[in-house]
Amino acid sequence: MSAAGAFRGTVAAAGFVIDVPLLGEGEARRRVLDSWAIGVTIRLVPDGRWVLILPDAVAVRIERAPGLPLLDVGNILVGVGSAGAPQQAGTVVFPHQGADVTLSTAEMPVVDTSDWIDIATLPLHILRPIDIPAPPPLPIADPQAPSAPDMRSKAGVGARSPKSAKVAGEMAGKKAGGGGSRDAGRARPSRQTRGFVARMVLGSPASGLVHRRHARYLRQLTEEFDGRRWDEALRNAIGLGDGSGGGLRLRLPGRRLGLLRPAPVRPGARGSVGFGPTAHQHLMALYRNAAKQLEAEGRIAEAAFVLADLLNVPLEAVALLERHDHVQLAAELAEGRRLAPDMVVRLWWRAGNRSRAIEVARSRGAFAGAVARLVQSGDDAAARELRCAWVEVCRDASDHAAAVDAAWPDPALRPLVAADLDISVALGGPTAARMLAHLVSTAPSAENRARAMAMLDSDAGADRPLRQGFVQAWATLEASDAAADRELSSGAIRTLFRDRVLSSSGDEAAVRRTLTALRSRADPILVADLPALPRPVRPGSAVMFTAPPEPGRMPVLDAVVLDGSRMLVALGEAGVRLLTLDGRVAARWDVPADQLVVADSAAQVLLVTRRGRVCEFHRLHVPTRRISRWVSVAARHVVPSYDGGLAIVVDDHEISFLDTLDERPRALWRELDATYEVHDISRSPTALAALIRVPQGSAAAGADLQVWRWDIPTVTLRARWPLALEGIVAGKVTANGHVLVLRREGDQETTSVAVMHGASVTHSRPIPDATESAHLLASGDVTAVVHTQGDGARIEIGDGPDAVGFFEGARGDAVEMRAHAGVVTVWDATGRIVAIDLAQRTVLASLRTTT
Repeated sequence: MSAAGAFRGTVAAAGFVIDVPLLGEGEARRRVLDSWAIGVTIRLVPDGRWVLILPDAVAVRIERAPGLPLLDVGNILVGVGSAGAPQQAGTVVFPHQGADVTLSTAEMPVVDTSDWIDIATLPLHILRPIDIPAPPPLPIADPQAPSAPDMRSKAGVGARSPKSAKVAGEMAGKKAGGGGSRDAGRARPSRQTRGFVARMVLGSPASGLVHRRHARYLRQLTEEFDGRRWDEALRNAIGLGDGSGGGLRLRLPGRRLGLLRPAPVRPGARGSVGFGPTAHQHLMALYRNAAKQLEAEGRIAEAAFVLADLLNVPLEAVALLERHDHVQLAAELAEGRRLAPDMVVRLWWRAGNRSRAIEVARSRGAFAGAVARLVQSGDDAAARELRCAWVEVCRDASDHAAAVDAAWPDPALRPLVAADLDISVALGGPTAARMLAHLVSTAPSAENRARAMAMLDSDAGADRPLRQGFVQAWATLEASDAAADRELSSGAIRTLFRDRVLSSSGDEAAVRRTLTALRSRADPILVADLPALPRPVRPGSAVMFTAPPEPGRMPVLDAVVLDGSRMLVALGEAGVRLLTLDGRVAARWDVPADQLVVADSAAQVLLVTRRGRVCEFHRLHVPTRRISRWVSVAARHVVPSYDGGLAIVVDDHEISFLDTLDERPRALWRELDATYEVHDISRSPTALAALIRVPQGSAAAGADLQVWRWDIPTVTLRARWPLALEGIVAGKVTANGHVLVLRREGDQETTSVAVMHGASVTHSRPIPDATESAHLLASGDVTAVVHTQGDGARIEIGDGPDAVGFFEGARGDAVEMRAHAGVVTVWDATGRIVAIDLAQRTVLASLRTTT
């Protein structure tokens, strides 16, 4: 090819040599940008020219190319017009001034193109996330109920004869052979009305007729029982209620038409016929004798029916059924009649329905009681299996410390929770100190002992809760190594005396019990020289704190201190942050959150995003910092703490306990119904209380607003009392059932804050300069009142109060509070947060949010 012919035609160019000294840098840049593609590399030739290397070869006419085309020949870039002498791979060869120039591609420096384009004059458009519509809420599934078995064949009761059906219809006020009631379509009189009419008739001349009818019924029923005509006798018998039945009735009880079996749910009261106490005692003896005879004849279902439905002693019926190995029916009866939850769990476990047993145990906190019942009955194998299931439930809730506590009483299961021990210790906080005591008791290695002794020998005030947690646990444990036991018990005693009090509550009895347990295990010389136990240090004056003077950069909607060292903050649409107590960001998530629902163990947190009545839940696993979406449900209120497994929401006035371990919204337990209205609700790890407006007619006049309190986790209603509303303008309930109220003193403008228990006032103090500005707060058992003072908001925490703070420039209703594990977190809408340890009387954090 001639030199003139080499520079004509179309070639597949893998790059170009651009003569920058000849063209000028501006024109050279323009040509490079015209040929730009992702992956382009520009290398600098020593004389100032550029070698533009393309990621892929492009077809180009040589005379129109931006520079000298380079052809890819066996990984060698050869310029058009080059002599083409053999070269090494990875080189560039091109003609220059009559000779070929050969350069190594790797040795040529890269041309910096970062300043070629000036973006200062370009408009800046900030892209923001588009609000994703909240998914439609899913209906909350009702709690599972046991299915009733077909007891007709088991009881040996056949179908009714035509004659008996006719008699039953006459006595029950129904047409023979038909199922319709005579009263269908008519309003039935109330229970009180029926009782009033009955008393009027029995006091009139018609009473003789009524008593003769009753005597005839009693005589006929006695003959049927004495003649062991069980089918007729049991169908015609009247149940002996517990005194809460339907009152006095004139109509004789209707004949039972269904199965003769103990009903899982207490049947509606059939009314008490006016026989008098003698007749009642006669019927009771008649039924008792019948139950014994039916059991002797092997008619167990009918005997249980007599005990449960006629005598109203379901506990005896359950014992009878279990005694004769009718465990399935016993479990159904026990659960339907709401007997002790631990009994229900034990029966379902024995019946082989393990899933139902676990569900009841979770919903009613009945694992421990059920295990104890199995041990008492001598079924150690079943008790161990149930304990293992308990451990798995705790793990599913990420409560590894609870898993250790569940397994620990059975030494054979302690190796099963070795990993849970390690995780709990690694999480830090007082719970980790308690778990360290368990770890050292079973694995007293030199490293574990040194770690424990370093904690006990520390005199830092911030470590006092850790030392207390370790000492309390160590006093109840038995160490596997005698030397380690003596060393750590001695260290625990020294800590006990140095800190002057073991528990923040100042419980001297607990201190003495702990000291007694440690004396026999510690160094005898140390024990001999012990002084008298000092009296506990009583709480001093209130903690005084002031929020940061400047507002934060981001508004805070919720905040809580976890394990005494980290703070989780909900920032609404800005997401969630995990902060150290000096304000540094340890982690952040972009999931919007308006509320934090914190597990008692602080290992799990539910993030709640509100979209009107719809609440969208995400689950945050704090140790691993993993987050996942859970469900969306319609709820008016979400209780801000839970046990790690059951979240409590108020939906359509019902209090529902949602299973957070299920992928669908399902209630394991419910309290109340739509006829009640929940005004306020509060929870602690041991109690739940609500301020409830009860239905009209079910409470005395003026007492329709009541306080209800349940034990947690058994969800056992322990008390309910009316709230006296005279002079009260606002109120908040605490988990222990106390109510924090604002009261107006007569016609005056004086406002006072008081704590009420029922109709009595336990604490009361005036609020100066506070009228409508006062704002009440309650979280768990901790209360607070906020009111405007000068140019800011003053918050008083506790009944004492225990802590008093000031937020400069804040409104009273803009300050919020929550308590968790003894630490109270207070914040305002401008992003200022303060954390106070009420037990240690110290301010843990005072910070503001930053961008």
